[in-house]
Amino acid sequence: MTNHYLRLLAEKGIISPSLRDQALAATLHFRTELPPSPAVSYVGNKATDRLRAKLVSVLHLPDLYALDRLDLTSYATVDTPAQKQITDVLEGLRDPAYDRSLGLVGKQLLGEGSSPARVAWSVVLYERGADQNYLRVHADSLDEPSDINSGARLQLGSTAKLRTLVTYLNVIDELHGRLAPFSRKDLLAIAATAKTEDDALTNRAANYLANVHDRSLKPMIDAAMQRHYSGSPQAFFTGGGVHAYANFEKWEDHSMPSVADGFAHSINNVFIRMIRDPSTTTSRRAASRSCCRRRAMIPSARRSCDALSIRKARSI
Repeated sequence: MTNHYLRLLAEKGIISPSLRDQALAATLHFRTELPPSPAVSYVGNKATDRLRAKLVSVLHLPDLYALDRLDLTSYATVDTPAQKQITDVLEGLRDPAYDRSLGLVGKQLLGEGSSPARVAWSVVLYERGADQNYLRVHADSLDEPSDINSGARLQLGSTAKLRTLVTYLNVIDELHGRLAPFSRKDLLAIAATAKTEDDALTNRAANYLANVHDRSLKPMIDAAMQRHYSGSPQAFFTGGGVHAYANFEKWEDHSMPSVADGFAHSINNVFIRMIRDPSTTTSRRAASRSCCRRRAMIPSARRSCDALSIRKARSI
């Protein structure tokens, strides 16, 4: 068939007779095996693959093949330089020497002589925006199509501690913004009311601000990190019933660490007790509630209370 078309092309003057003759005389060599597949790194494409999978869902497409048939341009919030840097670090963690340089080898960490290449690392980073959270980094070190961050179920004990700490510090930040303008007399009254309501965070925040000269945020955050909680085991009532939580080390059972030390050592019962403090919503409204109940008794607080009430109404 090919020879026939070569002759027709020469007859029509599309190719020269000499080119036709060379092509007809050429010997064709056919492969006996498929060519080797090019090396593919799934690690470097985790963010892209995640976004493609999301597009399939959003556009109600049957599969990625259907997505590839579309003439489509999409935009994402992933920070490409940060994504690459974090991906490079995660890939570097396969090297025992690199792990050792980061202090990741030792007791309760990566063991000497272990194979770090068998450990899968993952990072997801969101940036909080005014009306939504923006995905900036979506990476893991598993060199397979599977996506750890969106396709695996993990036990996130230490991550839960980080979320608890962030929530705790957010509460302190909100309380600082609400309580810092008050006079010392008003703060002591707010602290007393909060104590009767078992609102521990508002009580501590008001007492702290009433007794310091520097009411800026950073010293208050530093003081909050030095708050001490007991590490002793105890039965706690949760949404799933009564549970008792153990610590990893025996000495932690008899400790009274600060929040900073409890986080550094990942002490379970410290964070269980932190969770028991009032929630962010309760703490956000506590200052306004305490102030408004004393409007008649504390004339100097009326203007501040009105402002707090307005902010509260706008946030609902």
